[in-house]
Amino acid sequence: MKAGFLFDSDLCVACKACVSACSLENGFLTGTRSLYQYNKDMLSTLSVINLSLACNHCNDPLCLTGCPAGAYRRDETYNAVIHDVSKCIGCSFCTWRCPFDAPKMNVQKRHIEKCNMCLNRLAEGLKPACVTACPTGALKFSQNDLFISNSSLIPQTAIKPSLSVSGRGRDFKQEEYPETDNDYVSHSDETFSLLKREWSLILFSILVTITSGFTIGRISDHNGSNIILSLSLLLIALSVSVMHLGKKERAWRAFLNLKSSPLSREIAAVTLFFFSLTAEALFSFSLPVITVSMAVLTLITIDMVYISVDKSVTLLTHSGHTLVSALLIASFFTHSVKFFALITFFAVASSVFREGKAKSENCGLLLFFLRQLLLILPLIIMLYWPRLMFSLGTVVML
Repeated sequence: MKAGFLFDSDLCVACKACVSACSLENGFLTGTRSLYQYNKDMLSTLSVINLSLACNHCNDPLCLTGCPAGAYRRDETYNAVIHDVSKCIGCSFCTWRCPFDAPKMNVQKRHIEKCNMCLNRLAEGLKPACVTACPTGALKFSQNDLFISNSSLIPQTAIKPSLSVSGRGRDFKQEEYPETDNDYVSHSDETFSLLKREWSLILFSILVTITSGFTIGRISDHNGSNIILSLSLLLIALSVSVMHLGKKERAWRAFLNLKSSPLSREIAAVTLFFFSLTAEALFSFSLPVITVSMAVLTLITIDMVYISVDKSVTLLTHSGHTLVSALLIASFFTHSVKFFALITFFAVASSVFREGKAKSENCGLLLFFLRQLLLILPLIIMLYWPRLMFSLGTVVML
């Protein structure tokens, strides 16, 4: 048996009683249940469709498998996916992974809030608060085998959400969920918001990429890398990464899900990389093979975090991958012109490939061409101003 919600869009009147009931019952501040509306202006040429959506308690929950702290569990009685606030580190990784936007970050309490199927009410023989509050019966709760093989109108049906959407309108358009917000948000506003919200993660990735690039460069120049500089950059990166957590005192829990969480594996790889560099700095013996291996492993795990979230084929050849960036840094500061040219060609080609599949606005195209220029400019310096390149490499690698 699997428990879940049944929703009939024809009966929903968009009163949002279910949304309010969810927040009041659980004391949530983030609105864990949402009401999406298609054709909310009720144009006569389109169907009016509403969708009440919270957590779908999936058969293969990406929030549970991806959580580095092990803050999620599966309830044995109702098969519900439950989030334990006392174990949450506030990393927000589950909000990246979930395709339904079910987990929400409470910025005031610095932890995740998510639908728990009102287990306390179910234990008393009551229905979930959202179902009880629905005045038209559009939202129901059921426990049967229907959800095992039920097909859903929601994207990514492979994870089989326990949500059944029914609608009998003649012009029922299932591909319209959820409706795109009509409010225009410029690319620059989105970029600024991202930088403000995720500055620690961005700085962490940049510092680790630079450090890894210096370390990989030691393959061709064993004595040309400054261990102290690399170690200092990596130490700053580790310190900055903790700033992203809502519960910094629980940072140690990030290692608890190495088996299935890409984020846990990333943190473990960076830590091993740091210890490898520390051993070289303290004991004055060189372990280039081990340290370089740790650097490459770290870059791969960082990339896998984003690949696990995006699941895009084009992301596999993304020129912004940390591995690609680190190889560019390594080849530049070790004066490997041919290898740098090869990686640059790959980076530019992959960017053109991705741009050809995307619909960019003027601002996006400007940033695209600027990025290609920044990729090609170092190659031009290496080819036509080798002395400048040599000076830069010598200063950094000393």
